[in-house]
Amino acid sequence: MYTINWSKEYHEDIGEEDENGLFDYVYQYVSYCFHLPDKTTIRARVYTDASDKCTFYFFDVHKKRQWRISEELWNCLPHVVDFMTVSQGVRQFSYFNGDYVPLLLKDDGRNQVDYSFAELTAEP
Repeated sequence: MYTINWSKEYHEDIGEEDENGLFDYVYQYVSYCFHLPDKTTIRARVYTDASDKCTFYFFDVHKKRQWRISEELWNCLPHVVDFMTVSQGVRQFSYFNGDYVPLLLKDDGRNQVDYSFAELTAEP
């Protein structure tokens, strides 16, 4: 069995305030980070106003964005999707490769590896 360590963090991205006290934009979201056994990373962003939707971003061991999905990512991604569906209530998935692309996973019978998820928490 392999372990995928994960964490989550709340973020707000707020634009400039005008003279009426209104902001250009306000984005509120939770960022999930999944650290895979091969040291690659899947980041997932879930906006608070659309908590049933999730976008994935993929990073290599050097924290550079990956534009193609590696074999390790393909092996782990169904487990991350299951985790996000069951524990976070997400129903729609996409990934970013320069554009937002719907993620459609099909069971091809190849993925026999069992993963568990261990939450990383900040030290006091």
